[in-house]
Amino acid sequence: MKFSFNAVWPTLLAFGAGMGGAYFWAHTTPAALKETVEQTNSTVRLAHVAGGGGSSPNSKTWSTESPLGQIMSASTGAERILAAAAMVDQTPVGKLAALIEQSRNCPDDKLRQSLMDMAYAKWAAADPQAALANARAAATKRYDKDPGPLKQVFGTWAATDPQGALAAAKKMDLTSLRNDAVNSVLGAMAQGPDPLGAVAAAKSLAGPQRSQALRNVFDNWSTKDPAAAFGALNQIDNQSLKSDFARSIVINMSNQDPQAALAMVRSLPPGLQSVDAYAYTFSHMAIQNPATAVASIDQVPAGPMRQYAVQAVAADWADSDPQSAIAWANSLTSPSERSTALFYSIRHMSGSDPQGAIAQVGSIANASQRATAISDIMSNWADNNPTSALDWVEKNTTGASYDNSINAVITKIAANDPTMAADYVAKMPDGAARARLINTTINAWSPEDPSAALAWANQNLSGTDLNNSTSRILRDLIGTDPMAGAAYVAQMPDGPTRNSAILTIANTLSKQDLNASLDWIDGMSNVPDNTKRSAVKNIMNTWAEVDPAGAATRLQSLADNPAYASVLASVAANWAASDPSSALQWVESLPDDGTRTNALNRTISAIANTDPATAWKDLTTLPNTPERSSLMLTVVNDWSRQNPGAAAQMLPQLPAGPERTAAYSSVASMWLQQGPMGASQWINTLTTGPERDAAVNSLVVSQGQTDPATALGWASTISGDATRMNAYRSVMVQMARKNPGTATAALQKLQLTDDQRKTLSDLIAKTPPAQAPNPDMYTN
Repeated sequence: MKFSFNAVWPTLLAFGAGMGGAYFWAHTTPAALKETVEQTNSTVRLAHVAGGGGSSPNSKTWSTESPLGQIMSASTGAERILAAAAMVDQTPVGKLAALIEQSRNCPDDKLRQSLMDMAYAKWAAADPQAALANARAAATKRYDKDPGPLKQVFGTWAATDPQGALAAAKKMDLTSLRNDAVNSVLGAMAQGPDPLGAVAAAKSLAGPQRSQALRNVFDNWSTKDPAAAFGALNQIDNQSLKSDFARSIVINMSNQDPQAALAMVRSLPPGLQSVDAYAYTFSHMAIQNPATAVASIDQVPAGPMRQYAVQAVAADWADSDPQSAIAWANSLTSPSERSTALFYSIRHMSGSDPQGAIAQVGSIANASQRATAISDIMSNWADNNPTSALDWVEKNTTGASYDNSINAVITKIAANDPTMAADYVAKMPDGAARARLINTTINAWSPEDPSAALAWANQNLSGTDLNNSTSRILRDLIGTDPMAGAAYVAQMPDGPTRNSAILTIANTLSKQDLNASLDWIDGMSNVPDNTKRSAVKNIMNTWAEVDPAGAATRLQSLADNPAYASVLASVAANWAASDPSSALQWVESLPDDGTRTNALNRTISAIANTDPATAWKDLTTLPNTPERSSLMLTVVNDWSRQNPGAAAQMLPQLPAGPERTAAYSSVASMWLQQGPMGASQWINTLTTGPERDAAVNSLVVSQGQTDPATALGWASTISGDATRMNAYRSVMVQMARKNPGTATAALQKLQLTDDQRKTLSDLIAKTPPAQAPNPDMYTN
């Protein structure tokens, strides 16, 4: 199957805009891109994907000799993404899993994300079930969980088979994954041919997920067809949601047709209008036609909404014609509107004429606004003519005005020419202002040229300024050249700055060569034990994430290291996440001591996180010890989050006691999150006693807010007096907050002692009424 570029075009477009290649993407069509990619295909080597030589696709380390490594070496920016698209285009569907696995270790974040998006999109279009299985595994890793592939798969699937995708999304076993999957499908449906179908599907959901899904549907629909989405607002009864949706729709419409957006927002009842909707509408209107924007302001209700409209017109008009914007601002009769318009006109004038703006700034009456405007003006002035800006600050400001102005100027100079900023700062007198500007300069300089910044700091700084600057610079130096950083750290005096740098170097080296990083930290002299222990632990944790079997082998040489016990547990947990049986076999082969017990706990917990049934089966093979009992409780709790019905069947096998009673409560709570019916039916099968009481109490707490009458009926079935009385208290508070009379009437029907009845009656009397109601919070 050939790759569909329509599926990944938004990804490529977003990447192009984000990397500053907006002109390229704006003048390139999917067809043109496809032609370019097909030309690029001839230069992309895919030996390992096609089944030939090259790096192993299952390799856990990044190789510069792999096809992806060669793309990194041979291209940048848009060309790099084009080459990745060509790679996906050439890769057979059956080999996409290998390509995805290798791409996970790509050091270029944008390339990695774009390549994985394209690969999952192609895979989902050809074989959605297989793509889903892989994406779910990525989303449930113990470490580095990545829900992005799951969203990509469901979004692509929904484009061709929305009902099939929605059915699969609703069957996802974990609540968080299910919510993400449903939202991805409904978002794709909203941009497809049947957005009303997406609305209906969202409305069929229950609880908070309904509100989230409806918001997602209308957000996506309004980006494609804001007028149609606006017309469908009558489908929403919840006024709070309707107001939010109307705001988003108007904002999207203002991008296309500001006059239509204004008509939309004005057609809404006052309670559904928003300042943001007016601000965005008038911003786009002022960009297109300032005269029309000015003439339309009288249509906006007086108050905050008109203030925002005035602000938007002033700012966007001043960007293109500041003198006209300022003249209009001065013509306004309302003092507050005139002040707002002047403030934003002058601030935006500084982008093209900072000297003219500084001459006008005195007309801003509000002192706080004037200070803010001066700071913005000086930043823009320093961008155009830094020497002139510095000269003006030194001659015309003192005190707080000087501090604010010089900070704005140096911040901008440091971003453009850090050596000029450094020369100026070095000559400043000691004090808070100099320290602040040193930090500003180093933050701008260090990422670009850490070696030069470090040399300047050593020559010009001392004490706290030097220590703070050195710490900041070393992070950048180590990131670009860890061996240069290591050489510098080796000759540093002992202290917190050196210790912190040692940890950073160890972590950085571990991403390139794990053995070398361990050898380096082992060979360092004059390193405190705590620092060395932390470094070894961090390195081995990194190793365990990418190659747990290899980490287990190397761990044998660290038996005498203080970090051994905690590292061993981390290796076990990481290994269990990828290969449970091998991890468990290794842990069971360890000496039977405290470290083995901790590693076993972490292993079982890691397995339970994704496959509690297997974890439970593994537990049944272990000796009956207190540790085993504790682990069984952990597994049941993990299981209840994924499949509470299955977890409930395991509860009788737990050792009797408070922990098992708590487990009944936990399982009931998790089950109730999916709805009361299944949990209620299960509770009805339980034998009277503390465990049933615990489960019923969870149901009472869950139902008390939405259906207190039913919750009260359940509370009366609790056998334990203290537990039952606590449940009554919980329900009565909820009833009394809504209607004290209803609570009092319900109280009279309960079988209670006189003392209990008086306690609950006093509670009802003391319970304050609920604040202003929030109607239909979770309804449409």
